[in-house]
Amino acid sequence: MHRFALRTAVLCAVILTPVAHAQGQGQLTDPPFSVPRATLDAALDCSSPGLQQHPEHEPVLLVHGTFTKGHEQFAWNWELRLQSEGFDYCVVTYPYRGTGDQQVAAEYIANAVERMHERSGRPVDMLGHSQGASMPRWAIKYWPTVQADLDDFVPIAGPNHGTEVAASPNGLTAAGFGMPPAFFQFSPASNFNRHVNLVDETPGTIDYTSIYSYDDELVQPSYPVPTAALDWQQHNPHVANVNVQDVCPGRVVEHLSIGTTDAFAMALALDAFTHPGPGDPARVASATCSAPDQYVTPQTFAGFSKAGNGPTFADFTNTPRTNAEPATAGYAQESDGTP
Repeated sequence: MHRFALRTAVLCAVILTPVAHAQGQGQLTDPPFSVPRATLDAALDCSSPGLQQHPEHEPVLLVHGTFTKGHEQFAWNWELRLQSEGFDYCVVTYPYRGTGDQQVAAEYIANAVERMHERSGRPVDMLGHSQGASMPRWAIKYWPTVQADLDDFVPIAGPNHGTEVAASPNGLTAAGFGMPPAFFQFSPASNFNRHVNLVDETPGTIDYTSIYSYDDELVQPSYPVPTAALDWQQHNPHVANVNVQDVCPGRVVEHLSIGTTDAFAMALALDAFTHPGPGDPARVASATCSAPDQYVTPQTFAGFSKAGNGPTFADFTNTPRTNAEPATAGYAQESDGTP
């Protein structure tokens, strides 16, 4: 579903309308990046320079989760699948293996979507797993160009309203050793979650397909109100909240596999990318509920070489630590009219 007209309208509004910061009016201009553009650009790696090898599909941005990096998570699964299905794609890697301030990580997403749109001349689709499913919503909310450039977003196993696993401070914090900033922001009571979910959980006319599992050990609760769901029971035609077991009873899908190798999650995401509106389980369930859980091809093991050698000692020694949640960005406070 192409949205060139929408993007033009949004950009005209940005140009012609004075910036307003009153509560409920929202941010009308993109906030400035705190990270140099050269650094943001270097974090984006694409399947082709101009993203023009497969013009029949919109290019896809892959966003990794916490404790990993872009190709490390996707080179042996989603990158292979997108290649086989005829998609151009890019992979972004944000800092500190996702343990830093998610507000800063969101700048990497905003830049990636903007650059992909510039290069391809087409709307962009995005798929993210875990933090890569929830953190990009900050970029969507506060960067109007992301809302204009993004067509579909498929968040998989995203703690969109926080997770009970991070509900209370860690003992290390109580002892004065601190925790990575992102961990505070995963709390359901965090300012990060409060701001990103204020007023409108799904801004713009983006189609959202949120996929999650009862068996997810990290993103909880999954019942009765799933933290991964967006616009829960609001009947938003731009939103599909899909629990794997509701469609495929008895299918065992935990946190890692749902975002990397689960055949049903892959099929539903591809359905969203190739049809107007969000993904529809009815179009894919019969073919995938009985399919093997894991996506494995002859290229899978070769993909591990592109994934790299895994974490280094420096990945952990350089992890930032703090004793409290990072302060909410000024642009978010001004846009939402609340600290």
